[in-house]
Amino acid sequence: MKKTKLKRRSSSALPVIKKSTWEACSEWVRLSGAFISTGGFDYAECFTCRKLYKTFGFGGIQAGHFIPGRLGLNLYDERGIRPQCSRCNNHLKGNWPAYYEHMVEECGIDLVNELLAQSKIIYQYRAPELLELRAAFKAKTKRLLETENID
Repeated sequence: MKKTKLKRRSSSALPVIKKSTWEACSEWVRLSGAFISTGGFDYAECFTCRKLYKTFGFGGIQAGHFIPGRLGLNLYDERGIRPQCSRCNNHLKGNWPAYYEHMVEECGIDLVNELLAQSKIIYQYRAPELLELRAAFKAKTKRLLETENID
């Protein structure tokens, strides 16, 4: 009888916290982007190709990073995350030339250079910091949704 190795399960909750923090960040980026671009929450404009897409669901908008990669300070830095369609975000690998041009137009070259410099810093988020970020994104999303319903 052949023995199989048991897979070790991570005892850390960090991956779960990272995922839930990203989900809160992504929701905030998509909803705030939709509200800024359309005045509502059902559709959002892709930051790079400028086409409208559903904010959620199949074929919907995604939260795309100006600086590619899933590591470092830029991962949850909303200053460099914008709504993007799947084509631009995935198939065109962020559609970086258009992203760069629109970031300079919207935010200025100083912020663009700051985000580029920040991408070179090795950084690992810790659980308490991620929980704080998650709570902040959720609170901002809640405030946005509440202000829209005041009409």
